[in-house]
Amino acid sequence: MNLTLFIYSSVFKIFRKTGIIFLVSLGANLLNILLDYVLIFGHLGLPEMGTRGAALGTVTALAANLGFYAFLGKDYVRFSRKDLSLEKMGQIFRFSLPFLGQETMEDILFVVGLNGIVARLGVTELAAYNLIAQFTNLILMPMFGYTAANTSLVSEWAGKGDRKQADKAGRYTFGLLCIWFAVFYVILVLGRERFARLISPDTEVIALAAACMPLALVIQLLNYYGNVWKSSLQSLGWQNWTLRTAFIINLLVLGFMGTAAWISGKILWIYLIQGLGYLGLSLAYTWKKAKE
Repeated sequence: MNLTLFIYSSVFKIFRKTGIIFLVSLGANLLNILLDYVLIFGHLGLPEMGTRGAALGTVTALAANLGFYAFLGKDYVRFSRKDLSLEKMGQIFRFSLPFLGQETMEDILFVVGLNGIVARLGVTELAAYNLIAQFTNLILMPMFGYTAANTSLVSEWAGKGDRKQADKAGRYTFGLLCIWFAVFYVILVLGRERFARLISPDTEVIALAAACMPLALVIQLLNYYGNVWKSSLQSLGWQNWTLRTAFIINLLVLGFMGTAAWISGKILWIYLIQGLGYLGLSLAYTWKKAKE
């Protein structure tokens, strides 16, 4: 269901119907929260189901989300056996391989490697890292939305032959992201200890997370910049180049992180090297975009 929801949301983005995504997703998440409350704890006369209730609530909310997407997207997505073509499926598969490779490398292999390095620093360091990751995910939310919009706009304008507008899209996207970043950064950094206590009761973990959080969050601005230009390059057909570049730089970053962890044993070095990796990717993508 999640895979199908992702396809529908991509279609809505292409047709600039993002309001549908927002409203339906909001309703589905509210339904999920309500069902979790009722089914996990056994309210409204229903039995207390615990984790089974959480699972049932999630699946039910996903099914409702998919149902609304299918109904509202019936004018954009039609299913017919006549449209099934092994040749077209093969073309889509080959085209998607670099994107799949990049997602696998950055969201699975790199994350697993990074967690393995941090885990060897100690339990407190790993707990602090995972705590900071919750706030990092918050500050990255605008990036995912705006880079998806940038991908659609760059593809559209490039398809029309208007490369000037396609180039402007990336600059405008990053400018808007800087505003969002400033708001999130100030709120999260100023209230970092208070927010951390909502997640962990361990004072040692909270102290370490609070000390590292300003650096851990500020480097995400470089991550914003790199991802904006990566999405632009991918929209212009340079997905194989971005895959190779990201693979090399991320491999070097993991190597330097492992060395720094072994020598210093400090988690702060992990974030510093990660920031240098984001900087390297940003410079590489910017160079390629200017040359292109």
